Amino acid sequence: NLSYGTTEEELAEAFEAHGALAEVHLVKDRQTGQSKGFAYVLYESPESARRAMQALDKRELQGRLIHVMPAQKAPQKEEPTEVALSPGMSKFKSERQAGKKA
Repeated sequence: NLSYGTTEEELAEAFEAHGALAEVHLVKDRQTGQSKGFAYVLYESPESARRAMQALDKRELQGRLIHVMPAQKAPQKEEPTEVALSPGMSKFKSERQAGKKA
């Protein structure tokens, strides 16, 4: 919910009042370089992060209501399984048969 004009420095200024920061990362579009409207703020201690969440969640930053939430780890991607193709059998059919065997 961040303003597209918000900078990492401005975020650091708002969040460092609640503890020592390890990193501030403003997420930007790879092609345009424009902010996507959200960021990650990493604190050196979990207690500082909790204080910041309590103090800044549902508060206004640069005229926008912000939501401060704990980050979640990205889900692990499944490794693709190799499927042996029989002569004359499509990949789809081979995968379907492999699924039936499992």
